[in-house]
Amino acid sequence: MLEVRRDITIQAPVSVVWSYFTQVDRFREWFSADIQIDLAPGGKHKSINGEGKQSITGNVMAHEPMKRMGLTWFEENSDWVNPIFFDFLLSARGDSKGTHVTFVIHGFEQIGNKDYRATYRAYEEGTDRHHILENLKDAVSRASS
Repeated sequence: MLEVRRDITIQAPVSVVWSYFTQVDRFREWFSADIQIDLAPGGKHKSINGEGKQSITGNVMAHEPMKRMGLTWFEENSDWVNPIFFDFLLSARGDSKGTHVTFVIHGFEQIGNKDYRATYRAYEEGTDRHHILENLKDAVSRASS
């Protein structure tokens, strides 16, 4: 199964980091300034991708307080039939002063296009280029200063 996986440790308690997944203004600060999102379970989201070329839609599919947030992610007007999935997993570090965050993108094999491996490679590169987890860490750090 193809997946993009990135990890980071943020020097803040899980409750603080989790607030960046439950408050729209905080979520926009690190994820995407223009995203329209209802962060409640089942809530919808809509945005334009980081390159400003592709309309993205989806839903909040997982919302386990202090542990996990999951989104479906669908490229509108593309050759996709099904969405991919974005999962953010949070866990306390042993000292309870830090939070380990894992970001996983998966489901490439089910999107329905013939060249899903190219889509996977594009998301692998895009994840690094857009610094999603680093943006989260920076947002939390700015608020803590």
